[in-house]
Amino acid sequence: MKISRRQLKLIESLNNDQEKANRLYKPGPYWSYKCKKASDWILKKGFDDFRGLNSPVATSYGDNLILDKRNEFGLNFKSRILIAISNLPIIKKLYQNQLQLTKNNIEKFLRYQNFFYQQNKRVEYLINNYNLDQTTLFESVNNFEYKGKLYSCLYLVNLNILDEISKIIDLRNINSVFEIGGGFGSNIHIMLQNFKNIKKIIYMDISPNLFIGTEYLRYFYKDAVKDYVDTKDKEIKFLNNNDLEIFCLPPWQLPNISSRIDYFHNASSFQEMTKEIIINYSNYISKILKDKGSISLIYYNNDNPKTVKIDEIK
Repeated sequence: MKISRRQLKLIESLNNDQEKANRLYKPGPYWSYKCKKASDWILKKGFDDFRGLNSPVATSYGDNLILDKRNEFGLNFKSRILIAISNLPIIKKLYQNQLQLTKNNIEKFLRYQNFFYQQNKRVEYLINNYNLDQTTLFESVNNFEYKGKLYSCLYLVNLNILDEISKIIDLRNINSVFEIGGGFGSNIHIMLQNFKNIKKIIYMDISPNLFIGTEYLRYFYKDAVKDYVDTKDKEIKFLNNNDLEIFCLPPWQLPNISSRIDYFHNASSFQEMTKEIIINYSNYISKILKDKGSISLIYYNNDNPKTVKIDEIK
């Protein structure tokens, strides 16, 4: 489904201003092509199925599964040539056979994963001790069934991390959260379902990832979500009340944040930046975080030359 006029204005504003922003606020080498590919796809085909098998929009930060690698090429001229070659009669026949094999393997993977999650005691503990509702929207396929209810596997992974964090940081005693690189908003969705004390959120990401996260969170929290069109060139400051506020901001709005926050979280995305971008973020975080605030950083093991080593981030 094509995006609405309001959504078009939002993604175009984000993309245009990202192009003009200081390099410290732009996607690094790891993300530059992925962002361009995702933007082109959103503008042409929408994002209703961004968690499915046939959309490349959330690849690398979401839970979509890749069925047809050609969708990952993007929609530029070179990609169209490659796709045209793959549609030549003999090649097309071979490729269709490969697609069927890939589809069979994905179905097997999901079936075995479903069995694993159903038998796992840790999964049982998490589901019994936390709220998890509406986790499989936007055509999600990477799911499992437990006692007749469908759950997103990614939500369980995020919830597992959050449960470990809560053993060290008292998440029931915080009011405000700042997350950089929040995927498509699933982590914030989990926190808001389970920690009713959290009322003030700053969610920051590059475009178009931020666009997807904004629209995903808006689906649940409606007018509580303040997007870039709402906040452009304005001071970012929470109201002095107990109403839910979710500011969805691009990085170049960092200097506009005047509110201070209780808790900062980043999962993996620092590794996918450059060192100078991380240093810039760090300087702002130290100003925005309250004196007794808390920080959690999540890493993954990866030797990709485009990512930053964990020790350097620390």
